[in-house]
Amino acid sequence: MEFNLESQLLKNNRDILFLTENSELKLYIRKDFLDELSDYPVNNSLYMMLLSGDTVVYGDEQREKQEHIVTHQIFKRTLEKNHSSKDGYYCVDLMSVFKPYFSFLSENKPNNLFFTTSALRDYHYLKQKNNGYYHIAAMNLPFQNIEFYYIDTQEV
Repeated sequence: MEFNLESQLLKNNRDILFLTENSELKLYIRKDFLDELSDYPVNNSLYMMLLSGDTVVYGDEQREKQEHIVTHQIFKRTLEKNHSSKDGYYCVDLMSVFKPYFSFLSENKPNNLFFTTSALRDYHYLKQKNNGYYHIAAMNLPFQNIEFYYIDTQEV
């Protein structure tokens, strides 16, 4: 199955995957994506966050948000060295990156994988820091996501 990622705020439907330890999950990134908003693309990276469906209270704002499990970055030159079966795209095997952390996922709420680049993330937070209303008004945040349940078939 293949589907395009889009901002979770702009989606008009909610796709939720069901993954097991035997699932195959690959991310294909257009090669020009790492050049966006980046003066030095070689310094740019694919920025991925794995979040549990469980929530915790974070920071001075005391906002309840999904619990962060791990952040993983892969820099452009490393992505260039990975094999991809799609012309014009980099490929990342998401299961090999995140599988070691699946025991920390929520068992009964949808979990999330979020994707952006380090340059887009930095740009977003700089804009938010300089303009308190930017974060509230921003509709097309640079964070695409995959919502999923992880089913541990070894426990079933």
